[in-house]
Amino acid sequence: MESNQKKIIHKVFWPPFILLLATVVLNFANYDLFTKVMNTAFTWVMQNFGWFFEITALVLVFVAVAILFSSVGNIRFGGDDAKPELSTWNWFAIALCTGIGTGIVFWGVAEPMMHFSSPPASLGLEPFSQAAALFSMSTAYLHWTITPHAMYVISAIPIALAYYNYKQPLMVNSSLYFLRGDKCQGTVRKIVDVVCLYAIAGGVAASLGTGLLQIGSGLHFIFGIQPSPFVWL
Repeated sequence: MESNQKKIIHKVFWPPFILLLATVVLNFANYDLFTKVMNTAFTWVMQNFGWFFEITALVLVFVAVAILFSSVGNIRFGGDDAKPELSTWNWFAIALCTGIGTGIVFWGVAEPMMHFSSPPASLGLEPFSQAAALFSMSTAYLHWTITPHAMYVISAIPIALAYYNYKQPLMVNSSLYFLRGDKCQGTVRKIVDVVCLYAIAGGVAASLGTGLLQIGSGLHFIFGIQPSPFVWL
């Protein structure tokens, strides 16, 4: 199993890599078209699946709490005799930094203030009103508190359980093991990995990009250094 993990799985690696590369090339070649495509895709997703994201987020919070207080929460990754490699504090720090990262430094404060002072026009809320305050704080709780971490935990548990307790590869598709066991193989598992790899890479790139823009703005504000691709690099 270890030797397989060190090899590039070409059918999984290349499709998201090529798609990400094409996205970057389009950004540099035609920024206006890139922005239009991204905004159109984002708007379509939010208009059609925004309700699904919010309901799923709420459900996963309850599922995480249920696991915590049930006998399922007593299952130890790696078996009953397994010992953690890091302390609880180290795990907490890792989870916090990878879960919300640089985003909370700025957006943890700026986002609720932005929604409070200028809520989305589609909601019809009066700026600086009680309704706008409720919306801004609800959004902040959705993005920066236990809600995203519940998503991460529920996604990670089946992968970790499959890897440490059932000797499956350390891959996202290993979570499918609990649906059909070893029978769940083939194209479906590869598609799951391709989609998840693209989403993870895109999510990390977006977070790092946001952090770089914040640093660039800070340098400009304090030292007068004009933000540019060179500064971001």
